[in-house]
Amino acid sequence: MSGRLVRLDGEVGHAAAAGYGQVLFAESPLGGLLMLLGLIPLAPRAAVGAAVACTLATVLARLRGYPYAEWRRGLYGYVAALTGVFWGVLFAPTSRAWVTLGLAALVAPALTRLAHRLLTPQHLPSVALPALALTWAAWLVLAPAEPATPAGWPAQAAGWALTLAGLAVASRLLAVTALLGAVVGLAVSAALGGVGTSGIVANSVPTAIALGGVFLAFSPAALVVAAISAAIAGALWSGL
Repeated sequence: MSGRLVRLDGEVGHAAAAGYGQVLFAESPLGGLLMLLGLIPLAPRAAVGAAVACTLATVLARLRGYPYAEWRRGLYGYVAALTGVFWGVLFAPTSRAWVTLGLAALVAPALTRLAHRLLTPQHLPSVALPALALTWAAWLVLAPAEPATPAGWPAQAAGWALTLAGLAVASRLLAVTALLGAVVGLAVSAALGGVGTSGIVANSVPTAIALGGVFLAFSPAALVVAAISAAIAGALWSGL
């Protein structure tokens, strides 16, 4: 019995780490762990929320007997991990916020499964839709967070270095497209007067990864599309 529990603990840790890696399309548990560590200096409350929510969702999905291969790849923890990031950034750290995050984490696997059943047969990726739905619903009951002071450059350098290392562990292509997104985000921030650099980069990087390294076949044209889209994503974030 104790040996079985040890194996289960190891599997949950593997799947939960992979689930956080899926936030940036990385399927490596080590990569996911490095990326989660990289979030700590950037947004510590978001890192805690992501770790707690992803672990809860991963355990629940295992108990409910969801497909093992998908579970082990972190696909049932990903939505909860992303939801935890949103909670930590957008909402005030009240007891209500933590309780609702726990509830959202328990709902996330079912929403993920539903999204896969509805959208995958139509060849449409659900990506962050379930996490966005949970976050939009939370706006009705949770107080927004006070504007956060951006992390200093040493903290940002450490955080993004760990994130890049995590991506490189999973795929060199992911790391290259992340660098592309970071360069584009910094350029957009500079063009806009250097305001909101961290937020712009946080939007340009995943956009570049998604289009340059995941959804489009790798090619010079795909990189151009990824760069243009990353610039638009960063500019939209700044404008909104």
